[in-house]
Amino acid sequence: MKPLRLKAEVAKREYVKGDQSDSVAKVQVDTGVYHLDQPYDYAVPAGMLNQVKTGIRVQVPFGGREVEGLILSVIEGSEIGGLKPLTKILSPISVASAESLNLMAAVATAWAANPYDLIRSAIPPRVASVEKESWDEQISPSNQSKERREFLQLPSHGNPFEALSGLIAKRRDKGSILIILPDSRSISRLYGLNPEAIILDSSLDRTQRYRNYLQAKYSINNLVIGTRSAVFADIPDLVQIIVFDEGSEHLFEQRSPGWNARDVALIRAQIQQVDFAAVGFAPSADIARQIESGNIKFRASKSRVNVESFQQEFQELLPGRIIPGIRSALKNGPVLFLASRKGYSQAISCAKCRNLSLCTCGARLLKKSATASIECSLCDKKYPDWICTWCSGKVPYLLSRGTTRYAQEIGRAFPGVQVSLSEGEAILDDFAITQGLVIATPGSAPFVDGGYSAVVVLDADGFLNESDLKSLERAQQLIFSQASFLSKDGKVLLVISHSSPIIGALAAWKPSLLAHRELEERREAHLPPYAKAVSVDVAASESQILIRGFQAAKDDGRLPKELRILGPIALKGEMQRIVFVQCH
Repeated sequence: MKPLRLKAEVAKREYVKGDQSDSVAKVQVDTGVYHLDQPYDYAVPAGMLNQVKTGIRVQVPFGGREVEGLILSVIEGSEIGGLKPLTKILSPISVASAESLNLMAAVATAWAANPYDLIRSAIPPRVASVEKESWDEQISPSNQSKERREFLQLPSHGNPFEALSGLIAKRRDKGSILIILPDSRSISRLYGLNPEAIILDSSLDRTQRYRNYLQAKYSINNLVIGTRSAVFADIPDLVQIIVFDEGSEHLFEQRSPGWNARDVALIRAQIQQVDFAAVGFAPSADIARQIESGNIKFRASKSRVNVESFQQEFQELLPGRIIPGIRSALKNGPVLFLASRKGYSQAISCAKCRNLSLCTCGARLLKKSATASIECSLCDKKYPDWICTWCSGKVPYLLSRGTTRYAQEIGRAFPGVQVSLSEGEAILDDFAITQGLVIATPGSAPFVDGGYSAVVVLDADGFLNESDLKSLERAQQLIFSQASFLSKDGKVLLVISHSSPIIGALAAWKPSLLAHRELEERREAHLPPYAKAVSVDVAASESQILIRGFQAAKDDGRLPKELRILGPIALKGEMQRIVFVQCH
């Protein structure tokens, strides 16, 4: 038999009446349960009274266990009795002001979320060594100016981050400015022009990120730049929020509740009465709707762009008539090619029967390089002797070409010209290229001195014809932003249908020509931003009961009359989806 082992157990401290003050703390508790999202009241022990204040982290008893919480407020002289006391103070440093907590509560209401999900996104994890540094509250001046809501269109030529720095300089003496950028590369580019800025980015190490967060909270007259979570940064003297490239998919939080940094910035600007500016080349559909309704002022940049279009006739990569224009441009500087994806070929079909080739596991086959074997995109199974399972054909046809394949084909068309790739983890440094061809995926194109002599958008129709709802506005923003890499005398060469409306809009540098058309189509189809939708996935056995319940609530006036209930739609297994759409 195994020997007996002694077991130690720490008894919980029992608070007596003399240990407690007459103050009560309202605490947002990290319950870990979605629907238990309301604040809870806790008694404040007398020994903690001098340290307890809004925004500090505490430990509290909840559901038979000890969990973390954030103090929302402290009520003195309360007559509420029988409350559990705070267990201990985890940190005496306040990490959130009342204004910041109100913002998180408003965002939680808008996205039907648990507030602590937002607290985890907004406030970096605690680092005890950083809290030992000196952190004193600063008195911030009140902002009395009338807040503005604007979309500032960037010019068609020049470095957009230099233009953004010029906008910042005009308001630096008014107070702190918060700038939200889509990714770390954008932060590096702006920080290089503004080295005094405070960076809030998840790519920082834990210590530096927490220090920067507290520096933004406990100092004034700062320039704070960061990615999407920085929109919650507690800044005492904030006067303006700027969102760069507001239509970027990187501004959407991937985890639940899926908030968008641009929409959070608009909510914050309204609550705290500060200026809001979206800066970019073309507005998203949501901002275009706000411009149409007059809530946001559109400030256009007067520019013109030299645009030429070349239509594919046989699905060729480069139409024959575009090649002389590229050769002519190479004499004046480097040429940028925009490709939709990286790699060699992301799909394989049979050259004989044209059927899409799949692995035995059901996933698509791909080819990573010219010399590599065809393999599965999911299980990595190799097919060195590929044969079509439909017609037994032995000649594969490469679909969904990527940058590596483009480089091979374009290199043959321009022998002797240097070809550089910028993609994924191998992104070229800015101003490192002085000549030749640069093939880049969206968002990875490097800047060059003086700009590119030509920007070629390969398969532009492919960008515009994707199936998701945001494909058109995403393609519009992408093509407009890539055109800004041009030199003053450069040309945009689009491989696209001659009838595409984006050609005229790009030449006139007027995204509104496309935005009006897109908004009209969405209004007629009852799509966002003219409607909001919520999808609910339920077991098939419960879907009809739920639909009848919502229909009864609609008939009784408890739900809006314009609410549309769609479904149920069959999903995998025994699940079904019900979609609720409300037009406004």
